[in-house]
Amino acid sequence: MKKTISLFALLFIFQLFTNAQCDINEDELIKTYVKEGIVLMHESYNNKNDKPYKVVFNIGVTYGVFLLNPSKELPKFTLLDDKTGEEVNCSVETNEKDNYAYYKFTIKKSGQYKVVLDFDTEKKECVLFVLTFIKKA
Repeated sequence: MKKTISLFALLFIFQLFTNAQCDINEDELIKTYVKEGIVLMHESYNNKNDKPYKVVFNIGVTYGVFLLNPSKELPKFTLLDDKTGEEVNCSVETNEKDNYAYYKFTIKKSGQYKVVLDFDTEKKECVLFVLTFIKKA
């Protein structure tokens, strides 16, 4: 019985560690890589439990999205108008050495948008997602 409880405790700790791996040292990662804008939100996103984010953006505002500390590969980022499904044009900078990506976009129409992160795999993967406010036009 004692071995069984110990095994469950060990599995629980392992599960916590594997779920949290993408946001380990999140404050340090943000300070190191987020060089532009004011952080609005940051969260570890995984492809098994999380659904696409829905965010309301304002017209004429430039935002940034940083994808940091992926468990394996960086996911593909897509921003879609939630009503029309139209993709928002984003500029992208990737840094393969430090394994992060930075997307920058300006909103042309206020409304709700869907943030889609595609890991292109069925295996559980995660990334630290950081949304920043850059400037108002």
